Amino acid sequence: MSPASRMGVAVSAPPERVSAALPRPDDLGAWFCEHADVSPAEKRYDFWGRHTPGAPTRDGGRHALDVYDAPRALAFLWPLRGGASRAAYTVTPSGEGSLLELHHALPRGRSVREGAIADFWAGSLERLKAWLEKGTRGFLPDYGSPASIAPVLSAATTMPVLPS
Repeated sequence: MSPASRMGVAVSAPPERVSAALPRPDDLGAWFCEHADVSPAEKRYDFWGRHTPGAPTRDGGRHALDVYDAPRALAFLWPLRGGASRAAYTVTPSGEGSLLELHHALPRGRSVREGAIADFWAGSLERLKAWLEKGTRGFLPDYGSPASIAPVLSAATTMPVLPS
């Protein structure tokens, strides 16, 4: 049996709105990835860029859409660290909002803790919640090369310290 990351988040939005934010590129850019190109008709769930683990290029960010049953479920296949994985969202009504659950079956031989994929998903789901409830974009991690953040680190170390 493959290891898996499982988690969920309650969202104060109807299931139709939560489900709509999963395949829509403009929504995905607010909470999940830098670039997205999704087509349920073509069974494509592509995402890539610096906010995706491994910072894949467009070609490296191609993913097959495995299940699309709006507003209940969406699943895609994600080649991750040299192995096959599958991420599946389930949306159910909960009170006046929704419960979004995620199940990510990782490649065989991989650990749930390896590469902090659980941290990636926890942050993603919290950003989705903030996007849907408040319309705010959260901080998206940058998985790009360390060189891309060198100017920021350099500026931070040369800033003067103000007296207290």
